[in-house]
Amino acid sequence: MGAEFDCRIERRGVLFGYITLTAKERVELVLRLIREEASAKELAKEASISERTLLKWRDEFMSAAFAGLDGLSEQDALEKQHARELAKRDQVIGELTVAMRVLEKLVESESGRRDADEQIKSPDGSTKS
Repeated sequence: MGAEFDCRIERRGVLFGYITLTAKERVELVLRLIREEASAKELAKEASISERTLLKWRDEFMSAAFAGLDGLSEQDALEKQHARELAKRDQVIGELTVAMRVLEKLVESESGRRDADEQIKSPDGSTKS
């Protein structure tokens, strides 16, 4: 037996109760929507669900389908996405590290220049402080 999902039944903001749809029923609704057998509004009304809920199911179905065609489970797809995000962060950290080192060198050279300026000798041979 497939998984069942409760859906709220609301009309004009008033909660009438819940209906239960199996995973198979949800898939059939989504497939009918994808095949354009009826509009989302019509299918939602027929199933006593909101159009928004039906569109959410369609989006979840399509995400899972693309992941499946890539040969990835949902977990694999998430891991792949996290790996890409970590690689981007590593790149940013590397760029910031280089920028910080450049700034440190500039600060060192500027402070060295000040030290040299302070030690310039006066015409009488004494050093200025």
